[in-house]
Amino acid sequence: MRLSRLASVLVVMGLLVGMMVVSGGASSHREAPLIAADPQVDNTDLYAWVDETDPTKLNIVSLYNPFEMPAGFPNGFTFADDALYTINIDRDGNGSSDLRYGFRFTTTIRNPDTFYSNVTLADDLAVTSPDDPDLNIVQTYDLFTSNSETLPDNRGSSVSRLLDDAYTSPNNVGPATHAGMDFADIMSEATQEVDGHGMVWAGQTDDPFFADLGAIWDLAQLRTITGANGGEGIDALADFNAQAIVMQLDISTVTGGAALTGADDPNAAVGIWASTYRQSIRILPPTLNTANDLLNSINFESSGTFNAGPWVQVSRLGMPLSNEVIILLRDKDRWNRTHPRADVRFENYYLNSHLAVLLNAVHGTPGATTNRNDLVAIFLTGIPGVNMVADDADSAVKSDMLRINLAIPESSFPNGRTLTDDVIDIELSVVGLSDGTFEGLMTSGISDGVDANDVEFQKSFPFVAVPHAGFDFNPDSDGD
Repeated sequence: MRLSRLASVLVVMGLLVGMMVVSGGASSHREAPLIAADPQVDNTDLYAWVDETDPTKLNIVSLYNPFEMPAGFPNGFTFADDALYTINIDRDGNGSSDLRYGFRFTTTIRNPDTFYSNVTLADDLAVTSPDDPDLNIVQTYDLFTSNSETLPDNRGSSVSRLLDDAYTSPNNVGPATHAGMDFADIMSEATQEVDGHGMVWAGQTDDPFFADLGAIWDLAQLRTITGANGGEGIDALADFNAQAIVMQLDISTVTGGAALTGADDPNAAVGIWASTYRQSIRILPPTLNTANDLLNSINFESSGTFNAGPWVQVSRLGMPLSNEVIILLRDKDRWNRTHPRADVRFENYYLNSHLAVLLNAVHGTPGATTNRNDLVAIFLTGIPGVNMVADDADSAVKSDMLRINLAIPESSFPNGRTLTDDVIDIELSVVGLSDGTFEGLMTSGISDGVDANDVEFQKSFPFVAVPHAGFDFNPDSDGD
């Protein structure tokens, strides 16, 4: 089949298959059946907070690819070359983006005749920077932006290209590969200045989420309540890495140029979510049965696939734990494919909390199981007087976004989310102890016993912690 004919067939197939995509816990680690099979595009966490040292800046951290084992070589971990990663900002509470950033990644293998992270095995060719010519597997990215619902990829008149071929921060292989350098120095060299917007960084990091997943998913057998392990939680994310995109944006850019007069300024609150897209059609090459089997008609990518058709959302994340502990199995994949502005279809899950039912049954907690208007406000409309993006609850489009009031200098979940916020304890307490009203809202009292990340975060941009080195990874360690 000629390539032009194939393209015509693919267009027709795209119209027929529609939303059928080859795609796809912690905050959102392996939260839905389909995305669990496609970890490179799995949104795992989202953070947003007003910078503590410069309140004119908004920091955003978006995480992907859960449970990266640091010693997972020779391939290591990267972003997907055939995906579109987006960070979205809603300024008016209608559940649609008014500012979008899009990332497209490209992976280059400089020397395919080795399986090491170094181009050669010479002693003096250690990797000491993201653009080091001795780094064998190199990933770069282009950054785009748009001021509308237009997808910010490399198409469209409303799309602007902000960066070309920016280097990601590499995987932390070990002291020999990186000449014993402080890996934080290698990370810092991947920071990119973006005129008129701020700074951006992408690459591998320690997974910043902390939670006792083993206890939570064993019918909420929280060790602090049952007394197991001396009441101490076990951080299931300790020692694991993830892929991260970090942005520090000028708040004036986030607001569209509006100067904020205070926390009650109508432009002060915004909603943020991250989403990933794949094209609607993926074709795998046929098995090569003989040495003469050549695929001359299709130019397959290095990943061995041919992709075509419109971009389709396969994963998203706004508020932490939404898909995990609010949406039931029947709708988890549908929730990932749904745009936030259509989240009213899932409102019943927020109003009637299945997690509250479980906590009531297992631990006898008094939290209301129905009429959870407090959860609707926290997750879908914003908290009145704090971070509601729309003018009022009646005009707010119910949409799951991480909302933040940019004029409140000290962000703390659920008004934004910092890397150190213990969202597990906060959400367990709210769901398990509150009566469904703001008057009865309680945010302390239930804990999973894991109160902090296993390693310290960096004090300056890009804030995330240094990724764990493959050389040091020991799955039998006690996490210390």
